[in-house]
Amino acid sequence: MKKYIIFGLLVLVSTVCYAQTYSLYGYENGSYRVFLGTFQVRGNIIYEDKYGSNSIFNIYGTYGSEYSSTSIWNKYSSWGSEYSSTSATNKYCQNPPAIVDEYGNIVGYLTANRYLSNTNFGKSVSTYFDLQR
Repeated sequence: MKKYIIFGLLVLVSTVCYAQTYSLYGYENGSYRVFLGTFQVRGNIIYEDKYGSNSIFNIYGTYGSEYSSTSIWNKYSSWGSEYSSTSATNKYCQNPPAIVDEYGNIVGYLTANRYLSNTNFGKSVSTYFDLQR
């Protein structure tokens, strides 16, 4: 009985501690080529890494600053403007930032457009991110 409890705890700890890192890439000149930072998912929860150099949640970093040209949080950038066709916050965008796994596969798109197909993280990833911060 003791062995099963310890094994169960190890499985629980390993699933809780394991974090999947995803990258965001912006659409430019016909392909997803502009690196927009990273974020981590632990289980079903987005982990807000406020200190990671590539984290989109580091408000002082290149990808988390509301003033950076390569940030989804900059409301004047190509990827944060509510009017840009490549922006995560545009409700009508057609080429939002792609969510890429550690193997380089596009697994979804970060978008406020609820009607865009292939978002894979539900109808819209914007339910996980406060895209209007």
